[in-house]
Amino acid sequence: MNQDRERLPETRRALKPAEPRPWLTPAEALRILEAIDCSDVSGTQTQALVSVMFYNHLRFGQALELKCGDVHLQSTSPCLLIGRKGTLTHRQDKFSVPCFPDALRALDGYIKKAHLASDPDSPMFRTIDRRTGEITSKPLSARAAHLAINHGAQRAGIEREISLHEFRVAGAGPLKKRFED
Repeated sequence: MNQDRERLPETRRALKPAEPRPWLTPAEALRILEAIDCSDVSGTQTQALVSVMFYNHLRFGQALELKCGDVHLQSTSPCLLIGRKGTLTHRQDKFSVPCFPDALRALDGYIKKAHLASDPDSPMFRTIDRRTGEITSKPLSARAAHLAINHGAQRAGIEREISLHEFRVAGAGPLKKRFED
């Protein structure tokens, strides 16, 4: 037993501190938005998703959980009904956030191009059938959103992998500066 205690310090390795991960800057986020090819429904959907996360500072889970009935674009004050962090979707615990003009344009273009049904319980962001290119009724997964956004990042010339959360952080930086001034 004493031998084990004596060997213990020798087997421990000193941990090197991890290098800080570079966060997405607002300029990079805008480059990604401009690089997304909106010629088809998939690109329009990706642009709408990124716009909602960037301009409205939503968590990616909140954006992916949006239902068609949660998006109110035609009213005098366009808004999104967002679920609170950590709530279950069946708990109707939502709050309203204003939809910023750039996100509004992207969402409106996506809704028109995708011909989204008026069913308020259907998901806003959905999977795309690979064979037909048509939008399905299944909700978009975080993995599929991650792949689509990183494809846009590659088109924008950003070589590192982007996490979905970085768009919220990138959008919050300029917002914070606006309130500090």
